[in-house]
Amino acid sequence: MTNIHGSLSRTSKKKTLNSTKKEDNIEDKVNLSSINKRFENNINNVKELNEIKKYFEIEEKLKENIDFNKYEKNIYRSQIIFLISTLDFYIHEIVLYGMYKMYKTEWKITRGRKGYESKEVNIKYLHEIIENFSSEKEIDNSFINALEDSIKNYSYMKYYVIEEKFNELLGINVEGFSKKYKTKEKETKEFLNKLIKRRNQIAHQSDREKPYEDMEDIDEDYVKTSIEKIIEIKENINIAINEKNQNEYK
Repeated sequence: MTNIHGSLSRTSKKKTLNSTKKEDNIEDKVNLSSINKRFENNINNVKELNEIKKYFEIEEKLKENIDFNKYEKNIYRSQIIFLISTLDFYIHEIVLYGMYKMYKTEWKITRGRKGYESKEVNIKYLHEIIENFSSEKEIDNSFINALEDSIKNYSYMKYYVIEEKFNELLGINVEGFSKKYKTKEKETKEFLNKLIKRRNQIAHQSDREKPYEDMEDIDEDYVKTSIEKIIEIKENINIAINEKNQNEYK
């Protein structure tokens, strides 16, 4: 592994025969509009799970022994699982986006133990970059792959991890994750910690707080409120990013 910003001087080098295979639409990974579109698609997938209830309602009318209530609640539980998955995936994309902005010097590089400057990448990507040194676009593509590889195994299913990435790695003040917004920070922290705890309880303990207890109850309002709050978090992240894009070097 090597330091992410390394000593990559932009001098010309001859391309080798083992040049990186081109990937289609790789820039799409660091395009904010595309990231937001993928978030919206994933959120819609979560919402659409609720439509499955209609089929169980029909079955219930045809067969008296169908326990519709049980199926309904399991749909709600699956929505919570996919909702946190949507958030986790979105945060991965935002971290990649912000790191790419720093690589392109469009955002200031963050320093310190948890800043951009301290990130490490697999050495194989440096070889790719050297091989592709005659093409700036292919260098960028290799660097995007390197950045993506450096964060792919991280999980962003904890409030403090998301907070740390925003404040120390990306240097963005997101409402709900910054000391600048103390009241909102406390509210967001409490909401996310509870929701993630519930997600883990559903995923790992069949939605039981203790093995010998009954499954915890869940309803449609809980799911709808959770979706709305995750969308609000996403919107606050976008506001912070847009402000940084507009004001970073003013």
